[in-house]
Amino acid sequence: MFGWRLLKINGHSMSPSLENGDYAIMRVAVFPSRLHAKLKEGDIVFFKRRDENAMVKRLTKKQPNGDFNIMGDGPLSAPSIDLGLLSPKDIKGKLFFRIHESKISKLK
Repeated sequence: MFGWRLLKINGHSMSPSLENGDYAIMRVAVFPSRLHAKLKEGDIVFFKRRDENAMVKRLTKKQPNGDFNIMGDGPLSAPSIDLGLLSPKDIKGKLFFRIHESKISKLK
């Protein structure tokens, strides 16, 4: 089972895909393992790791252990090596749509 949530974007690390102040429509899973099974490189996800603020980043290379490299789309985003690997268990949702200046567009 999946649900939908509206998420406000704060920051510039995902620019130009998501701008500061945009809203995104995110799919969240009641059963996270179902969401995790569908994740792939290139997806934009919302995640929260212990002792860190929640973030939105793009999944890049998937490791053999199932963890992902992550990065922002913007030039000011921290490099992937500084962000570390992301465990699927920390992923809370996948972003599908952007709301920018009253227009809705599908995220790529």
